[in-house]
Amino acid sequence: MRIVTYNVADLREWEKLDKWGMDQTMAQRLKRLGGDIVCLQETHVQQKAVPRSTACPPGWHSFWSFCPQKVKGSSIHGSAVFVKEDVVVPVKVEEGLTEAKALSSLQKADSTATTADLIGGYAQNLQLRGDPNSFESEGRTIVLEFGNIILFACYAPFEGISTDPQKQKKLAKKLDYFDILEARIRNARAAGKEVIVLGDLNAHASTEDSHNAAFHAKQEGVPFMSHPPRRWLQTLVGPNGLLIDSTRHFHPGSKMFSRWGDKVTTRKLHTKGARVDYILTSPVLQPWLKDGGIQHHVLGSDHAPVFLDLHDQIEIDGVKVKLWDVLNPGRRKTDPPPPPPALSAMHWTHFAPEVNGRGTSNGFFAAFRPITASTSRKPSYSTAILTVNASGSSSSAQSGKKSSSVASSSSTSTSLARSSSSSRKTSTSSPAVKGKKRPSSNEMLDLTVDTDDEEVQVASGSSAPPVKRKSDGGVVSQAKNLKSGSSALSQAGEKKKKRNKTA
Repeated sequence: MRIVTYNVADLREWEKLDKWGMDQTMAQRLKRLGGDIVCLQETHVQQKAVPRSTACPPGWHSFWSFCPQKVKGSSIHGSAVFVKEDVVVPVKVEEGLTEAKALSSLQKADSTATTADLIGGYAQNLQLRGDPNSFESEGRTIVLEFGNIILFACYAPFEGISTDPQKQKKLAKKLDYFDILEARIRNARAAGKEVIVLGDLNAHASTEDSHNAAFHAKQEGVPFMSHPPRRWLQTLVGPNGLLIDSTRHFHPGSKMFSRWGDKVTTRKLHTKGARVDYILTSPVLQPWLKDGGIQHHVLGSDHAPVFLDLHDQIEIDGVKVKLWDVLNPGRRKTDPPPPPPALSAMHWTHFAPEVNGRGTSNGFFAAFRPITASTSRKPSYSTAILTVNASGSSSSAQSGKKSSSVASSSSTSTSLARSSSSSRKTSTSSPAVKGKKRPSSNEMLDLTVDTDDEEVQVASGSSAPPVKRKSDGGVVSQAKNLKSGSSALSQAGEKKKKRNKTA
């Protein structure tokens, strides 16, 4: 099974790249990513702008968290999780990290929901620096429960660039987010649950995760890893940390990045970039880890997807345990998929309209057969065995190439633990884009800047241009096309009237 996290930097941007334009439905786009669980950040849409064709791809369930705020008329933030129903269906799904947010969002979907229907393990009595609603209202977190595993799909706040007058306030907001997340992780582990934390954490776990660590240190006036968010993440995945950095587990010491200065031109894989996208797991899950890495070849965003492959079966204390049974307790493979939790998009009553077989959001979404909503479930289930004996050894995968459902190409990572039963093609080059100017080699770019928060990358010795944002109605070029198309239709209508008069 493959888990993918991907900051798409606006879902509506996907179709602008020819490679993705070939895929006319969301299901085809998900298939190209090759994941069974796909977590997206920076969706930049409101629920009213999502058509059924995107919210309910055939064979998938999706769960969304929206940010009601807009900047200059454009949607910001937001996240979504897609799960393949023939692989796993979550038992419970929530929005946010706090109990208040989880319950309020669940009751909007199911008015009968109570605290008994929540995943639980919420932070208590934390001394926070500000109001958690400042990030809980921004569509940053989706929490899913799969059997004995709790998955936190995260998009951490960005603290601002060094010259931002609001930097300290934003930094406090980010540290509050991390404090609550850590409390949830600890509480889940204490309750016997295992944890996967993934997404865009907007932080580095080591100096190897930034091409310009010295530049950052000089700007901030402290050693690079002394910066509070970096120090927090480094401790979280350190030798005695709560979690394992799955990418570093397979690629220790490698200079590898998941975010670059823009969507194509500065994607120099090992020279300029930052690694801010992670998939972290409980140490107990280590025997399940098969491979992990970054899909550098996937274009369309200033980030690249990060993936983690899990073994279908391992041996624990001499007993063979299947991943299916861990994720789907009480469900046989021959059973039909159970109905999804209340937050599933399948239960939405309103979708963006489909026009001429395509969605209205910049022509990105395509229509497909409608799906009938089913009722929510609140099942009880038994906990699957995940605990590994402390003296037990992790099963290692054989060296070799492996297969992927990603069409035509696959991850550029050179795995240290791969299955010999399958094979992957690798690609380390990114196609050049005509008409785009590459930055000069002497520019020092701040590649941890979150443009979703209305920031821009910083070039030393020069002022960076403002980010050109788009509105929900589309970008300028599309507006021009729509205008010209409307004019053409108007002219055609006038001609038709004249023909009618002469007739």
